[in-house]
Amino acid sequence: MAIVVSDTSPLRALQVLSLVQLLEDMYREVIIPPQVAAELARPQRRFAAFDLHKWPFIRVERSQNIGLLAQIQTRQLDPGETEALALALEKSAVLLLIDERLGRRVATEMGLHPVGTLGILLQAKQQGLVAAIRPLINQLQVQIDFRLSPALTAEVLRIAGE
Repeated sequence: MAIVVSDTSPLRALQVLSLVQLLEDMYREVIIPPQVAAELARPQRRFAAFDLHKWPFIRVERSQNIGLLAQIQTRQLDPGETEALALALEKSAVLLLIDERLGRRVATEMGLHPVGTLGILLQAKQQGLVAAIRPLINQLQVQIDFRLSPALTAEVLRIAGE
């Protein structure tokens, strides 16, 4: 089974869209580190608390490599991103679900394959799990001020045939 690790942002975005179930449909299981679980549990202005018990395919696991965590902490990422990167490297994850630009860049530099919320939605459309991506992008931008570059949005919509 392919290992998929997630940071906080893609899970929150899919929660807003009521599409968390897509992750199980596409990946069967998603692993998150304790810091991401803690971030998800805290409600924020734009987000309700994320109830992990509702999604049994999301498993919390701690990175065991303290040296790797310390090395990644020097990259000025937030704690959830740091733990997610370390866990993904330790587990040889095929995907790291992460939206933040710096986190994606560090993941790529470290040999990981980062996929953001738009990549998840694009894959879901290609698999016939969602009918269209444009309304979902619009919903994210309106409801949570989800920041996307116009060039990235245009490219994803072009690939999706929208």
